[in-house]
Amino acid sequence: MKLEHKIFLASIGCGVLFWLSSSLIAYYLFFTGGIFAFFGLLFKGIPEHGTYANLLILGLFAIFGYIMSKLVAKLQTSQKLLENEKERLSVTLQSIGDGVIVADTEGKITMLNKVAEKLTGWSEKDALGKSFKEVFITHDEKIEGNYCNLANGILDINKIVGPARYTMLISKDKSEYIITSSGEQIKDKNGNSVGMIIVFKDVTIDRKIDAEIQRIDKLESIRFLTSGIAHDFNNIMTSILGNISLALISKDISKIKQRLYNAEKSCIRARDLTKQLQIFSRGGVPIKETENISDFIKESVIFALSGSKVRADFQIYDDLLPIDIDKSLLNQIINDLAINAIKSMPNGGIIRIYAENCVIDSDSELQLKPNKYVKISFKDDSENIIEKPANLDLWLWELYAIVKNHSGHIAVDSESGTGMTFSLYLPTSSEKFPNRKKVTDSDLVYGKGKVLLMDDEKHVRDTVAEMLISIGYEVTTAINGFEAIQLYKQSLDDGQKYDMVILDLTIPGEMGGLETFQKLRQIDANVKSIITSAYLGDTVMANYSDYGFNGVLPKPYKINELSEIVSKIINLQPAL
Repeated sequence: MKLEHKIFLASIGCGVLFWLSSSLIAYYLFFTGGIFAFFGLLFKGIPEHGTYANLLILGLFAIFGYIMSKLVAKLQTSQKLLENEKERLSVTLQSIGDGVIVADTEGKITMLNKVAEKLTGWSEKDALGKSFKEVFITHDEKIEGNYCNLANGILDINKIVGPARYTMLISKDKSEYIITSSGEQIKDKNGNSVGMIIVFKDVTIDRKIDAEIQRIDKLESIRFLTSGIAHDFNNIMTSILGNISLALISKDISKIKQRLYNAEKSCIRARDLTKQLQIFSRGGVPIKETENISDFIKESVIFALSGSKVRADFQIYDDLLPIDIDKSLLNQIINDLAINAIKSMPNGGIIRIYAENCVIDSDSELQLKPNKYVKISFKDDSENIIEKPANLDLWLWELYAIVKNHSGHIAVDSESGTGMTFSLYLPTSSEKFPNRKKVTDSDLVYGKGKVLLMDDEKHVRDTVAEMLISIGYEVTTAINGFEAIQLYKQSLDDGQKYDMVILDLTIPGEMGGLETFQKLRQIDANVKSIITSAYLGDTVMANYSDYGFNGVLPKPYKINELSEIVSKIINLQPAL
């Protein structure tokens, strides 16, 4: 029998019982005297009319029972529908391929689906009632320890919330998964929050596939790169060999000097190309100096555009702040952007160069730390975007790698009919404007003193020694760190201490420049030193002063560069 039928029959039964009870009570009160006489008088006539009254009451009970039975039936139907809907929702959430966690307004978990159980390592039974942040532990994919509590963000604001695009989820057993996630409040029909739901997806395998695709794409790009490098180096070597060959057969001293000067310029181009390649391969660290680049930008652009139909329009502010920059790499960027403008405007046009100070705050969409920056923009005047060359992505990646190594950013804006705009953002320096005398090829700084030179390459060792001797220094050479230390000790014993040491950073299979210098400082705390290397991949070259060196000299270098830094270091006053 259904519950509503039971309620209806129970109501009729209550009515019948009331009828019988009231009849007995009325009869008793009416026919007995004594203490109940007064009440009997009040109820006089009830026996006469009691039947009709009781029938009325019985009818009311029946109506009440009928109404209650219908209400209960409706309530049972609603409850059943609610249970069915809840069951259908639970089955749906359990069946979908993403992890789902539901929590109440206090952040206590009320449901986990199977995928969420697998990824978090928590069973739904164990997780129920637990704090959300105890079960769903995440941190930034790239910054370990930078934990984020998604639940607080969802409950605090009235919109869909998601953390950084990729987040690392740490499961109960310490396994890690790369996930994407989002969450939203659950609200009742009045708009009041009754909880929250978080949906997340394991993208670990997807990321590995993306990384592999990127690796393949980069290998394909490197194919274009090696072809371009071979082309550039062959042109450079043609210039070097051609000029040296002409110098060897020439009898005119002025022509011989000119040919050697041309060969030297080609060597500098090869040096810059090598440095660019090392930066691109992420194995190089730029050798930065604090520079005022206003004039440098103009000189580099004008030189790059020489012989073309494109002219430059400069809008460079006079108050540009100094920046820490590797000028050879900045020159390479400017040269590449100028060449791109020439290709974009084969019939000629204008490339506009803007340079100004700017401030990037925490609300900026650019991927930069809040700081002061120098913004340099290159906008060509082409009406149409030229067809994208096969190695354009690689070319942009080279520029990006260089700028990134300067803690900067490059932005590209291109629209048909308006040309292309490349904007460089380079952080300003905390140092003041340098007051540095420009060194020319004719500027040789002569000096006196004893120099200890360590290099494992004989042809390099002999050449640099000859360069030092030609500008006035007495030179002793060593092929490794052990020999250099012995020579330095001997000079102290003889009372003829070396005025400075020049150490090659990398000696294969032997003690290199850094370890040698550290041992020399144990012998003589005031040893003056220059670190040099043909490899830019070590942070010692970029941050030489942090390791105690007085100067740095990247290979290859010219004699005037060598003479300037040796004179500067050898004349340093020892620290008190």
